[in-house]
Amino acid sequence: MTAEGFGAEPAEVASTSGPLPTMEPTACHGTAADKESSASAPVRKDPLVMYVMIRKDLDWPMGALMNQACHASSAVTWEAREDTQAVDYFSEVEGQMTTMTMGAADEVELRKVAEKLFAAGFPARLWVEQPEGVASALATWPRRRSELQKFFKGIKRF
Repeated sequence: MTAEGFGAEPAEVASTSGPLPTMEPTACHGTAADKESSASAPVRKDPLVMYVMIRKDLDWPMGALMNQACHASSAVTWEAREDTQAVDYFSEVEGQMTTMTMGAADEVELRKVAEKLFAAGFPARLWVEQPEGVASALATWPRRRSELQKFFKGIKRF
């Protein structure tokens, strides 16, 4: 990603022969200063959250279901890359990313929630697995919990 996105380009490894360089945890997740400022970030009572909803009625292996959640989440990450709230969420400005993973009883429930979100003007991504054409997962763009939780009322965690 560029400096206009979430951060600078990662440094390139000059040689692939010999032992691989050791990466400290801060190398993967920002600098130590970033971690300190993130750790001292005030905990909000109404944090930015992302809801990911997966169908529970699909007779697919667990790995395939996890893939559907990843596809929907990755699509949101890309589509929302210039959205202020999404950038704050993915940059962990508030100290952490909060994700609510919900289980849809079936495709009807999944599409019903998606339609309500879209009708209310909330951006989200309904993932339709191809070539099967099966709606399998839904992910919202990061928004305040108070704004999104009403759309998932009565739906259990996955």
